[in-house]
Amino acid sequence: MNSLRNIYQYEWKKHEHQFTRFIRQLNLPMKVEGIVFTKFSSDNQVIEVPLGYTDHFLDYANHPDAEKSLFNNFHNALKVPPKIDRYFMDHIYSINKTLGMKTSFSSIVCQDNFLSTPVKFHYHTDNTISDILLLVKKSFYCELKCLENNGGLSDIHNKAHQFILETIQTEPFTWQNKAPEIEISSSSYYKIDKFSQLSTAENRCFSAIYHGNYETKVIAKLLHRSTRTIEGLISSMIDKLQMKNRYELFIEISNAHQHMQRLILLNTDKNRNVVSSNNKALLNQG
Repeated sequence: MNSLRNIYQYEWKKHEHQFTRFIRQLNLPMKVEGIVFTKFSSDNQVIEVPLGYTDHFLDYANHPDAEKSLFNNFHNALKVPPKIDRYFMDHIYSINKTLGMKTSFSSIVCQDNFLSTPVKFHYHTDNTISDILLLVKKSFYCELKCLENNGGLSDIHNKAHQFILETIQTEPFTWQNKAPEIEISSSSYYKIDKFSQLSTAENRCFSAIYHGNYETKVIAKLLHRSTRTIEGLISSMIDKLQMKNRYELFIEISNAHQHMQRLILLNTDKNRNVVSSNNKALLNQG
């Protein structure tokens, strides 16, 4: 376990040549001032890797409340939309008056001369959440929007995730988030959508497809079900969601980030309830 200050002052330097080579291989359409990959889990341990470094990141790392960053908190991340920009984040900071940190990471590092990409959360099967942030000069606004609109950010995120898994020892880049859980009204965000009618079994199938498993045999193996059962679940989802065929269904599911977020939230709440029940049982036994 490390501290943010050490990560941004020392750890990144040990891998600077590897990180520079990785960024060069991305063949980005504009010069990037900084890149940060972040991944966090339900215990709020955060892996934060500055793949592309700028001194502006130190303004953030040296902030006395940097390790209370709201949106690197697993439970807070499940309360907000899958994609948020710096203005949304700054608004949340502004309405939570007790927080020492009054603005978001993006606003601290951007100042007047830079733009950052919005935060787009990626939800993983091991109940972790990750995102990537790119920092560029304002003159590259058009190139940045084009990259975002063409799905380039997701591609960069996936390559960075794979690169870190394969080449980096993550412990030196891990810190403990101390942010409080905050109240964010979900009623205005979560709306009843067509995915809400899926059964528990269909949701498990949904999750497998969302994470890129499209072959019936592969899904069956993952879920420990027969291929006939999986075919039935897919047919049922096609009917319920009024899709023309499985190809259309798979495209719809791959973009259903809000529903995937909701499933993780429900699973997290369920685990919390189990722990709470077990604790009560132990107290009663005592």
